[in-house]
Amino acid sequence: MKLLMVSLMLAVFTVVGTLNGETIFETFDSDPLANGWTEDENETGSSFTYQNDLTTGYVGGGYLEVFMQRNPNTDRFTTSLSQTYTQGQEFWIEFDSSTQAHYQYQRGLFGVFNSASDNSTNVIADNFWRQKTSSSSSNFAHRVQSYDSSGSSTIYTSDYVFVKNEPIRAKLHYYVDGSSNGIAEFQLWRLNEAGAADDVLLADATGANSAVILDAGNTLSFDVFGFGNNDGTLNTTYTQRSWVDNLYFSTDGANTEYVDPAFAVPEPVSVLLFGLGSLTVLRLKKN
Repeated sequence: MKLLMVSLMLAVFTVVGTLNGETIFETFDSDPLANGWTEDENETGSSFTYQNDLTTGYVGGGYLEVFMQRNPNTDRFTTSLSQTYTQGQEFWIEFDSSTQAHYQYQRGLFGVFNSASDNSTNVIADNFWRQKTSSSSSNFAHRVQSYDSSGSSTIYTSDYVFVKNEPIRAKLHYYVDGSSNGIAEFQLWRLNEAGAADDVLLADATGANSAVILDAGNTLSFDVFGFGNNDGTLNTTYTQRSWVDNLYFSTDGANTEYVDPAFAVPEPVSVLLFGLGSLTVLRLKKN
């Protein structure tokens, strides 16, 4: 069912992108490396592994397993945008994730980058999985982080509102206000059972709660979208492993289509259909 929904959405996105802007929605129903994504990783660095199914206790379907590590090399999993954009371009990004192994410090960037720069220049991204304390039971947050063309950084940290292994949807909206500041609006949602009806808004930095993420007069440019590691001295102690799905980028608007990640938990409600001496179990999906 997920594959059918995605096929329909991609057809719509292709038309909209041609007329008004650009939209990318990757749901990992097939190998992303065969669909325009590229993987740049180093022997001692991060890794990005396509997995074609999660079957036990989950909705199932393809997803990406992301291992993130800080090192002096630029590790990325990205796809090219149709053009090079500057700091004046409004855009929306979104992704689903579930941390599987984690330590105190975040290591992953999800957002926009410049193909000619490293991961600490020309970036607007969600720097994800920030643990509040060193305790294994500590709550987590996401950080919105920008690096301008000179490498100067600005950070906004969400509330510490979720725990390990919870499926989380992060949504980021970037735009420039009337004072020429780059503004980030950001939300974190916990995805409960499959479907949108019981999802919980955990953190909401929109409207009056939005944050300046790029000061007026600062510049940057970007031409690729996806994941990157934190640049810096090699550190093999504080690493992280996450499942990710449903990567969204658009210059047209926020994502209006709801697709469960592969690691969403199915609904407990089932319908039993009897016929021809066999038993078929169908899960109902909430709208």
